[in-house]
Amino acid sequence: MQFNFRHQKVSKEFLPDGGTLTDFGVRGDYWVRSNLGLSAWVQHERWLFPVIQPNVSRNVTAGVQILFEPHKLFQHSGAN
Repeated sequence: MQFNFRHQKVSKEFLPDGGTLTDFGVRGDYWVRSNLGLSAWVQHERWLFPVIQPNVSRNVTAGVQILFEPHKLFQHSGAN
């Protein structure tokens, strides 16, 4: 399991009215067998940059990955 959190602020000296970005997420990886794995993650993001958009913007991203490693299909045989 992995957890992440980020909070960034942009100074008003750099952008008019400044800005903020905050996101957090979680990811899990699980090997079902030695050659088959699953990963899943979800992340929530909140940002406010008034110079770009006057209101707070939020979004959620999620994903699932299946990893298959067909070792025996591509093993090199020593006999030619």
